[in-house]
Amino acid sequence: LLDRGVSLLEEAHRGIPEHPVVQLHLALAYLEASRRDDARRLLVELRPRAQADAALLGQVDDALRSLE
Repeated sequence: LLDRGVSLLEEAHRGIPEHPVVQLHLALAYLEASRRDDARRLLVELRPRAQADAALLGQVDDALRSLE
């Protein structure tokens, strides 16, 4: 089930790569799938764009902290 979710989120991300919520959820799915490097790459890329949304920034920062 997790693999299918990751696959669907990857497809969505390819279609709308700049959508921050899709990118966040894909990064979180990567975390669940133990794909830490992929998750980190997406989160680091997303963080500057998340500055304007405190809730999104908080989620990104929480996810990044979980990678430490």
